[in-house]
Amino acid sequence: MAKEAWPAIPYPPWRETCSALHLWSQIVGKYRLAHTPWMNHSWHATFYVTPRGLTTGSIPDGEHTVAVDFDFCEHRLVVRSDCAISDFALRAMSTADFLRKTKDALAAVGGTPSLHGIPNEIPDPIPFAKDRELRPYDAQAVARYHAALRRIARVFDLFRTSYVGKVSPARLDTTRRSANSSSPTRRCAPPAIRRAPCSASYARPTRRPRAAAAGPARSSSASSAARSCRARSRLHREVEPRLC
Repeated sequence: MAKEAWPAIPYPPWRETCSALHLWSQIVGKYRLAHTPWMNHSWHATFYVTPRGLTTGSIPDGEHTVAVDFDFCEHRLVVRSDCAISDFALRAMSTADFLRKTKDALAAVGGTPSLHGIPNEIPDPIPFAKDRELRPYDAQAVARYHAALRRIARVFDLFRTSYVGKVSPARLDTTRRSANSSSPTRRCAPPAIRRAPCSASYARPTRRPRAAAAGPARSSSASSAARSCRARSRLHREVEPRLC
């Protein structure tokens, strides 16, 4: 199968559309932030790449569970809750209009459209409700952007298999508009585990028996901690130079 070509998305031609998406995604992201239980590293306030665009995933909102999707195939914002759905077209509009339409769509499916009304990490931010400047929406540029996101997500999903411990899913930050995946532990997986997705004959490595240690007995928790520390040190020393 031929490899898909990466789409060309030069920034200057779609600068204004990108700026609009940045602000609009902050509105949806702030709704998720206001209703979702806190997660380490703020992983609860991001978007995930889907075949059709971006999604917040499930958001608890009172008695309902809400999901908000940017559909970059039909260019619509789609809000779902249980068995209800509401949507509107993504087109040239002001941020204030997008805020109003989003709140109306959330209310239509039983959600509570409460969110912080000022954008983050933008110089001289204007409250969403007061930003009435008409912003363009270049559907073709957005489609190319989505095509790039799909490929980026594949790369990150494969890259994170090289690590053990806590690793985030591929996600899009709503404030910086950047796709990323992170491993706070920064520990590489052993080669056999790293090859697991590509090997049908993979079997979990077995430990060699350890000789009984001489000296006074230690508590099971202390022994476990010591073994874990030695294992981490050995992993860093032997595996990371080859894989990272």
